[in-house]
Amino acid sequence: MSRKFIFFFIVILSVSTRVNAQKILDRVKQRKIDKQIQEEENSKPPDYKDLFYWAAHPGKKDMSDSIAPFLVSEKHEELADVFFLHPTTYTKNMRNSMWNADLHDNSVNENTDERTILYQASVFNNCCRVFAPRYRQAHLKAYFSPASEASQMAFDLAYEDLKTAFQYYLDHDNNGRPIVIAAHSQGAMHAVRLLKEFFDDKP
Repeated sequence: MSRKFIFFFIVILSVSTRVNAQKILDRVKQRKIDKQIQEEENSKPPDYKDLFYWAAHPGKKDMSDSIAPFLVSEKHEELADVFFLHPTTYTKNMRNSMWNADLHDNSVNENTDERTILYQASVFNNCCRVFAPRYRQAHLKAYFSPASEASQMAFDLAYEDLKTAFQYYLDHDNNGRPIVIAAHSQGAMHAVRLLKEFFDDKP
């Protein structure tokens, strides 16, 4: 094998390596940009005028409207309103997930609707109107380091959404009706804050 051929082969190999390395760097850079865009989109607060941001609402057909067969013949009344704060349904990818759920994540929304709205919130529909806001819930991993700054920020963001949703409900839908605050898991944690802020020491 001649020296010229070896030199030519080394040059080609070097150029190819550089091209491949640049492609890898470009992909990494694009992933970072995509992640940043996703996080910026995720940071936008929900607009509760839009029924999309309600997992359950009297103004839409949803899983909370389901009635167990043995209750179908029961009298249906709307004696009060239930404001239901659903539990954590954002649980996948513990290591690489964002701290708060993307409200447009179909997988998270399906988990919310098919697990908690269907099997929990629907229990109230024979006697109450059911309101259950979607919110930027904290990921399950926030419970593994609840005292950390990142976890606390995630829980605070989730609570701010629920607080906004509840205020919207009070301003536009309540009209003086009795209210039941119902919640589970992460939702129950936020419900305690909601009760303290809106009801403690108030008539």
